[in-house]
Amino acid sequence: MRNAEKSFFKRVRQHLFRERVDREIFGRIFPHLRKEKDYGYSFRTDLEMNAETDHLDILASLRHIERQIGRMPKAYGASFRHILHRDINERLQSFEAVGRRRIQPTSCDPRFVATRA
Repeated sequence: MRNAEKSFFKRVRQHLFRERVDREIFGRIFPHLRKEKDYGYSFRTDLEMNAETDHLDILASLRHIERQIGRMPKAYGASFRHILHRDINERLQSFEAVGRRRIQPTSCDPRFVATRA
């Protein structure tokens, strides 16, 4: 596959990922927290959502999977581990890209500041 095709598909995947994240945030989590509609989340307030998030132990899950990999046949386990880490890295990069776009700017470009009223 040519680089232009890879780049196109990468942009499409990133766009679809961003749309999925924004759709869940704006279309489900925000209305759920505002009590406009119950989407079945286990939290009802920002504080409950943050507390639930703090209890998610991602590193413990990774350690558990690594222990499982240690009990797999060597070649299969190494391949499985490679795929796991590659997929997690790609997903984290997607989240990082979405997050980067949502960060509020800390300064303003003077070219966009009105000088006359």
